Amino acid sequence: RTGNPKSKISPLRRFHDDAGIHQSSGSRFRHANRVPPKGSTEKKTEITRQNDKFEAKFKRDEAGEEHQARSPRYCFRKSPQIGPESSGLCLIFGKLLFPKGRHVDAIDPAADTSRCNHSPSDLTLQNCRMSRKILVTAALPYANGHIHIGHLVEYIQTDIWVRFQKLRGHHCVFVCADATHGTAIMIRARREGRSEEAVIAAMRAAHMRDFAGFQIQFDNYGSTNSPDNREACHEIWAAIRDAGLVKIRSVEQLFDPVAGTFLADRFVRGTCPKCGAADQPGDNCSVCGAAYTPADLRDPRSILSNAIPELRSADHLFIELEQLRPFLEDWSQNGGHLQPEVARYLKGNFLGDPLRDWDVSRPAPYFGFEIPDHPANYWYVWFDAPIGYIASTREYCRQHGQHAADWWGPDSTAEIHHFIGKDITYFHTLFWPGMLHTAGFSLPSRIQIHGFLTVNGEKMSKSLGTFIKAETYL
Repeated sequence: RTGNPKSKISPLRRFHDDAGIHQSSGSRFRHANRVPPKGSTEKKTEITRQNDKFEAKFKRDEAGEEHQARSPRYCFRKSPQIGPESSGLCLIFGKLLFPKGRHVDAIDPAADTSRCNHSPSDLTLQNCRMSRKILVTAALPYANGHIHIGHLVEYIQTDIWVRFQKLRGHHCVFVCADATHGTAIMIRARREGRSEEAVIAAMRAAHMRDFAGFQIQFDNYGSTNSPDNREACHEIWAAIRDAGLVKIRSVEQLFDPVAGTFLADRFVRGTCPKCGAADQPGDNCSVCGAAYTPADLRDPRSILSNAIPELRSADHLFIELEQLRPFLEDWSQNGGHLQPEVARYLKGNFLGDPLRDWDVSRPAPYFGFEIPDHPANYWYVWFDAPIGYIASTREYCRQHGQHAADWWGPDSTAEIHHFIGKDITYFHTLFWPGMLHTAGFSLPSRIQIHGFLTVNGEKMSKSLGTFIKAETYL
């Protein structure tokens, strides 16, 4: 800007002028360092000349390699995907977000930060000094159905967050897997006349196709029916056994007399015993979030045959969560691991009463991993599914010459971030940290919980026909 420096202009206009940009109808922000039109007598302003000097700090080669710009006031990363004309925008955001004496934390971790003049004790700016190591997971999609746009709410927001962390220069790894075990897979395989392995292989291909269609980029995508997951399940189960948390109890379980099988939670629907919501699954209520057993439902019915289930007895293995109450109360209520409203919800709805024992086994027939010290019984899908996070990380590490203990070991400095839907809050905020704590693994740094994509105010439902598959949308 030229002219009288004392003239009255708006703070926003002054910001634009200082940064060397102006607004136009063609774009919100347009770089002012442009070539004057042919034949124009327009002269470069002082700000434009300063911008030219700033541009000269960048050297760009044909390979599009990364370069840094360093000054006593600014320290940030130059993305290889951004053209040289965007360097001014980097400076703009530096000025806009970080006033004098503060620095952008999105720097190249290899950059020389000795000239940064902010205090190393300022935790909000600690990333100017080091790169974070971040492991990110999204909930494992079940291998019995296709991805729909309700699922994609989670995977897209997680993918955006991961890309952002990588652009900031952090070592961020995004892992996921198919959840493949349970009665649902077994019943479907029987119905289709093929093996469970064939069913989950076909669904894996479909899931990967849909994720690719929406440009979701996982660093590793595994399966809970893998050798790595079996091994991790054995490790964690042995630790839980050694801690004296397991007990055997006879359970009256719902049995479908027409289908001839015990009914998994998802194959029973009825009225929630706590809030009275109708048509709820057999493990937890999607309306109030209460956790229960299928036998607790009022007016239950089998979705396999629509028959009224019968109660039959079988021995089940339980984990006594109440023994972990001191740890779970401290972890869930302190340290910022959960959103404040989630922490309050747990305190008011679960931690306010004695914690129920967690049923972690299912009798044969069942598709899953057989429990080594309890033959003819299998780990419930919600025991081995979250362990799939660890197994997928191990696969990634083996492929990239890294060590899984650097991510999940007790001395790891890595952050672990889980992105999940609110319907599986109970499993991820009580069962999962309790398992990890008992087995000596690193605990989640943050569990980010989101709501549902709704239709007419209700959760998208396959049974009600109110969901749109990813492939249909594409």
